Amino acid sequence: MDQTQNGKFIQLLDIFFRDLSNGEIIESDLTFYSFLCGKCSSQKVVNKSIDSLCKEYIVADKPKSPRAIHNHLSRLIAAGHLQKNGSAITIKTFVKNKNEYVIKGKKFKRQ
Repeated sequence: MDQTQNGKFIQLLDIFFRDLSNGEIIESDLTFYSFLCGKCSSQKVVNKSIDSLCKEYIVADKPKSPRAIHNHLSRLIAAGHLQKNGSAITIKTFVKNKNEYVIKGKKFKRQ
């Protein structure tokens, strides 16, 4: 199944574009982040090994290498958007609902 056909929508907060412009992350990190959002539980946690992610994260009909997955994770963790503990990857930047969102683990409310 194509990973774009899972029926989920995500919203990207403008902090991602600021991090792109200052070089903390690269464009392909956003694609990987979107992929993780589609795999996460309601607690915003993905419990998968890097090898498992490699098999599932297909780009241009090819699985990504462990090194590529590691690089995506490293940049997103350094930028504060993800946290990793063993095989558990926690998403730290997301829209919770129409009035609440979380940026790098800090909660905000729309005014």
